[in-house]
Amino acid sequence: MPRLKQKRRLIAVSAVALTLSSGSVLAYRHFFHRAGEAAVALIPADSLMVFTLDTNPSPSQVTLFNKLRETFRTYGLGDGIDELFADKDGKPSPMGQLRPFLTDNYAAVLLGDVDFNSKSMPEMAYFVSVSDRDGILKWLKTNATFSRSLGLEYYRIKEMDSVAILEDGYLVVAPQLTSLRKCAEVAAHRKPSLETTNEYREARASLDADANFMGFISPRAYKSFIKNMEDTASRGGRKNKALSGFAPMEGMFNAVSWMAVSATVRAEGLQIKYFAPIDATKSPFWSTFARVKPLSASSLKALPANPYLVYSVSQPTLMLDALEEVWTSDATSKKDFNDGLKEFQKESGLSLSDDILPALRGQATLALYPDQTNPDGFIDAVVYITDENNGDPASLSQKIKTIIEKKAAEKGGKPVRFTTTQKGSVTLIALDRKSANSMRTSLTDMIEPKPGQYRGAVPPSRRPSPKYATPRKKRKASKLRTASYKGMDKGLNTETKHKRGDYVNGKTIVWAIVGRSIILATSEAMLEKALDSAEGRSPSVATDPNSVALQDALTQGTQTWSWIGVGQIMQRLRPFIEESFKDGSKEGDDTIASDIVNLFGGANAGLYAQGKYDGKTSQGTVFYPLDWDRALQLGGKFSKQANKNKIKPVIADDTL
Repeated sequence: MPRLKQKRRLIAVSAVALTLSSGSVLAYRHFFHRAGEAAVALIPADSLMVFTLDTNPSPSQVTLFNKLRETFRTYGLGDGIDELFADKDGKPSPMGQLRPFLTDNYAAVLLGDVDFNSKSMPEMAYFVSVSDRDGILKWLKTNATFSRSLGLEYYRIKEMDSVAILEDGYLVVAPQLTSLRKCAEVAAHRKPSLETTNEYREARASLDADANFMGFISPRAYKSFIKNMEDTASRGGRKNKALSGFAPMEGMFNAVSWMAVSATVRAEGLQIKYFAPIDATKSPFWSTFARVKPLSASSLKALPANPYLVYSVSQPTLMLDALEEVWTSDATSKKDFNDGLKEFQKESGLSLSDDILPALRGQATLALYPDQTNPDGFIDAVVYITDENNGDPASLSQKIKTIIEKKAAEKGGKPVRFTTTQKGSVTLIALDRKSANSMRTSLTDMIEPKPGQYRGAVPPSRRPSPKYATPRKKRKASKLRTASYKGMDKGLNTETKHKRGDYVNGKTIVWAIVGRSIILATSEAMLEKALDSAEGRSPSVATDPNSVALQDALTQGTQTWSWIGVGQIMQRLRPFIEESFKDGSKEGDDTIASDIVNLFGGANAGLYAQGKYDGKTSQGTVFYPLDWDRALQLGGKFSKQANKNKIKPVIADDTL
């Protein structure tokens, strides 16, 4: 007998382990009380869109969530929420009285088609998980009116201008009775629920099991959107004329089956994912896009370490081809496209098919960096276009150089000249000194016009009459030409006088031809640094230990990715932030500036996004770095300062 019990126990444990290890999100949901997600059992199967939010932590989130709750309580952030639901006398309003009986797990659903031309509310329903059913019933008896309609018992809540029912641990609220009835029929098992559909099950399995927020856009939603746009465009008239251009995009949407998106709280920030099955055979756009090759490390090697921003895309030629498929999918769009193309080629002297597309067969990357020439400047940029897949950006650069020289000399314009030098196997091309100085002068006039510089350009008819003109106050010339600000470079805290033209000091047009690849930069110093990285003399994004996230993205078949070095940017802005909050100590807290600077998790923190499409599915990830502790602490500090200054949130009673 003991052996039989042991055997049964082993079978039970094995069954649980097998269920969890197989990634069953249904089992996961019930084991870890995912109340928001569980609401799909009450949502009709033919719903268009569903969004759920769960604040119950998964096992990997328990420690973080406990820490966040403690910080939340320590800084009294709940008090601020209570104030939002208080009446004019500071006492809890009816909505404030309801809140203690609910949990922080929700779902929202779009049940019916949305008519873009209708002024009425779309069919929607909201689900809130209940923690105290008796408390909810007591609240409803006091603040709502009990009603019956065709066998449905429900409550009409005047405060919310909605109707509601209590069902399976949820308060279900809807603006319209028809929406509420649809959910009640699912709860009574008279209609199928969303979780029984294959599309939703596949969508849920494509996302992280412990996702806190999830969204599902059903196949019906895409069909509804297309039909609505077609109906709106076909009505004609001046207001809807712009929508007639929707037709070329119809094939793109028809190829999409459904889409799922999730957001998951991680220790280092918020991770967002999306997943969508897309049939490439149904759309020329997607069939062309599916041929784009994944990015490789070659797109990173000419990028110096520690960029502010990076955006890289593989084979722009194919992406342009895919867009052309959309733009020329019907006769009207094709004519407009060809007319625009002819005008572009006439004005620029460049051929799309012979010059531009052959140059962009490889990988193209844009990166921004701190100004390499002027510590008081803003940014420098690098554009790196590789010659992979028989691409030839070098030929395009030479042709653009010739066109610039020719166009500048037309109609008595100022001549523009370039210099060409050879450095080993690398060809360096740059504006000559006179042309570069002229360019910098023009840029300065655009960015920082002299006092009264464009006064004469104002048409006489628009000038104010001298009789009624307001007398101009005299100002010191020095204040018109200079600005005082905190230095940004290397945490400089000494006040610096900015001179007109500092922002463009050292800027020029310069590029290097390496093989048939090109590295273009906005200053000679920036190009020199990029060449050092490309030739292995200094770290690049491809080798820098702080760029692991970007390097890892390339191993996943990524076709496009971007990076924003928010940590480095905040460090750069530290003097300005500290200056803005220098009086924080007078308010009892001098750490606010430090919290803001380090809000994203330190100097190496970065926001990154990546995406790919393989002909069957489109998927991607966005990671938003965040120091959760500091974020809540900041909220608490600002809340305390607002209370000291007697600043309270105001909500008009008649707008609720």
